[in-house]
Amino acid sequence: MSKKRILTVVLTLLVAVCLLATTALAGVAPSAPSMPSAPSGTTEPSTPSQPSQPSQPSQPSQPVVPSQPSQPSEPEMKFVDVAEGAWYYDAVMWAVKNGVTAGMTPTTFVPDGSCTRAQMVEFLWNAVGNPAATIKSVPFTDVPESGSADYWYEDSLLWAYEAGIVAGTTDTTFSPDKVCTRAEMVCFLVRLLSDGATDNMPFVDVPASAWYYNEVQWAWANGLTVGTSATTFSPDKVCTRAEAVEFLYNAFAE
Repeated sequence: MSKKRILTVVLTLLVAVCLLATTALAGVAPSAPSMPSAPSGTTEPSTPSQPSQPSQPSQPSQPVVPSQPSQPSEPEMKFVDVAEGAWYYDAVMWAVKNGVTAGMTPTTFVPDGSCTRAQMVEFLWNAVGNPAATIKSVPFTDVPESGSADYWYEDSLLWAYEAGIVAGTTDTTFSPDKVCTRAEMVCFLVRLLSDGATDNMPFVDVPASAWYYNEVQWAWANGLTVGTSATTFSPDKVCTRAEAVEFLYNAFAE
């Protein structure tokens, strides 16, 4: 075979091979490149939420006003011998509460008990607030030694004598343990309180010549006493503890 023919055959074969290769390549469509997958573990960023509006601060609560401490109640005074309906009940309660007098025991007042002259002076002194006297002694020889326990009424007697409320049963005696009459009690009070006012005397047992006439007259006119009846005062009757505090109550509490 000639070189020319060989060359022709070789070229023909090369062309055929190229055609086959071209046909093979055309039959296989190139696939579209795949989208790269999202990397694992990552998420789409979420849209940031709008920040919440800050809440309005609550109004501070009003401070609780502390309650006023309750006042300690005063111990109730109960005397088994002073009934609430008694005519002297208010006077007894007033006298004890204000330190004018006390019960004879923690539970008894003994309203029907008699009062001595020393006790009456003490009651009156307590009722006016225990004023101090400027004198140091009285001219009475029947009172205990100054400062002794038996002379418990010393301050009240010094005051009463200096103020002209008592003058003694004589120039030198006071008779502190003698029971006090209603006339004496009224005189003690009126000598302290009298402003000279007078009125008609309603009591037939108080004569105009009596040493206590003016005092009883003033006491009746000013509401300190209404007598033992509408027409009697009973001046010589012993003054009881109930009557004593009633006189004082009428004079100082009302």
